[in-house]
Amino acid sequence: MEAVWIESLHNLHCPHCDSRLLQRAGRHFHSALGAQVYVGDVDSLACPDGHRLPGRDQLYDYRAQQGHAAVAPVSEVGPLPD
Repeated sequence: MEAVWIESLHNLHCPHCDSRLLQRAGRHFHSALGAQVYVGDVDSLACPDGHRLPGRDQLYDYRAQQGHAAVAPVSEVGPLPD
């Protein structure tokens, strides 16, 4: 499994700056789909601007309050600094 950084699979955004969150994910080949899929690590959610994030429930509530779609296209992003 190859680990990469991607935009949030659930289209979550930072409540401080409204940037789309990033998360680490594994890239897997799904034989039934015949395509690569991402399996996200929810514990790795991070704001690209470094803001401290609230709990996941608050992130989902913020997404709903702002009217962001529950799903959106996902892109790989460069590595985050440690």
